[in-house]
Parts: sequence; structure tokens; C-alpha cells
Amino acid sequence: MRNFLLFLIALLLSSLSFAQKITIGQIGGYEFAVSKNSGSNQVFNFNQNMLFFQPIALTYLFNNKFGIQAMGQVGIYTGDVKPDDLKLPVPSGSDVYLYNSQNYLSEGQEAIKVRIGLVYNIERNKWAFKTKLLAGVMKIEADLTTLILKEKNTNIYFSDRYRPNGSSSGPLSLFLISGGVNISRALTSRFSLTADALYSHARNTFSVSRTLTNLYIDQVSEQTFKEKVRLNSIALGIGFSIKVGKIKAKENLLQD
Repeated sequence: MRNFLLFLIALLLSSLSFAQKITIGQIGGYEFAVSKNSGSNQVFNFNQNMLFFQPIALTYLFNNKFGIQAMGQVGIYTGDVKPDDLKLPVPSGSDVYLYNSQNYLSEGQEAIKVRIGLVYNIERNKWAFKTKLLAGVMKIEADLTTLILKEKNTNIYFSDRYRPNGSSSGPLSLFLISGGVNISRALTSRFSLTADALYSHARNTFSVSRTLTNLYIDQVSEQTFKEKVRLNSIALGIGFSIKVGKIKAKENLLQD
């Protein structure tokens, strides 16, 4: 993501005429999950709230109304959603229940989002209203997760291990589309305070490898299934923005 953002900065600032129409913004806030579930919800659950920080958002206006925006965002999950009653595929002929759910469901620790899209701008004196439609990629961590199952009325235990995409760990990439509005109030000709509201939908379907081991007889069985991730969220944030490049004379006259 860092290389992507550096490329955008170099590209947009390579021309003085570009720089005169660019606004750089930073926002931080809270993102609320609004999904009822995260898809199949068998193993991996990313339907959680998060704190987010948007270190940079570049907005380039072609004219007074239309433009493009590119942004990068980092989020840290704050939720810890684990079910009380799990219903999993169990060994044939066995009556098995969950013995230790400490590592189940596996939630993400952080998320990275990169988006680019169109902006429609309306300005009224010191106020600016920008509606936007963005698309991009969301990367979330999906670690190896293991739980222990115990057969009822016996001392037979099972190790139940799940690997996303057939590996022990690694980030998942989700398609991301977002729409929302940004409201800013100019304090000077360059500096503005901003508030941002954004609705996002992220989705992907990935393979999960399951290894079930009977710890009593050391018998191993394996299977692969598909896990769906469908995330919907609303992000609310506040921050500031700065215009770069030459400021026109009429922009210095902030009227009430």
C-alpha cells in the first residue's frame, strides 16, 4: 500500500497545474459492522467493529464539480465475536461437542484498505460537500485456527484445524466498494476541518482446508470447503484537509 500511495503522490505532484487542484486529507474514526453475519460464518469471522486511521486521501478536482479521490486506510479490530453454541461437521458416527473455543472463531487483528473513485463537489462559501463512489481492495488477516472437540461420554478428543487458502497464515484480499459524503469547513484558504461518513461492502469467497485428527488413535481426515466473507460497515470520522499548490486570489477571500 505504501508504494501505491507514493506513486499517486509522485504522479499528482509532478505537475504544478495538478498540484493547484489537489487536496490532501487525514481522517480518523470508528467503523461499525452492520452485517448480520459474515457469510457462511463457519470458521472465520471478520464482521467486527474497528478503529481506523486514514493517513492520506488525495483529491484532485478536474473543475469546480468533478474529480477523483484515492485513499489508504488502516483499521484495528476492537470486537471479539465468539459463539456460545457451535454447529460443525463432526466425525461420522460420533456425538462431538466443542471442548475449547479459545481460538474459534478466528477474528482479524487489522485491515488495510486502498480505494480510488469519483467525487462530486459542491461549495458554498466556507463549506464544501463532496459525495463519492470508490472501489478498491481490502486486505484482512486470516490466521490458522485450531480447536479441540470432545466426544460425549468418552475421553476421545479431536484436534480440528483450519487453514485459509491451504496455508498456515496470510492476508485475504476482498473486493471493496464504498459510497459516502465528506463535509468540510474552511478555516483558512488552505486548511479545513472535515467530517466523513462512508458505507462499504466487501466480499470474497476463499477455500479452507480442514484437518481433523482423532487424538486417541491418531487418525487424520481432511476436507476442503468454501468460506464466504460478506462485510457491510459504516465508518464515521473527523479530521482535516490541506490544499496544496498555488491558491488563487479569490480563494483567499473566505466570505461568511
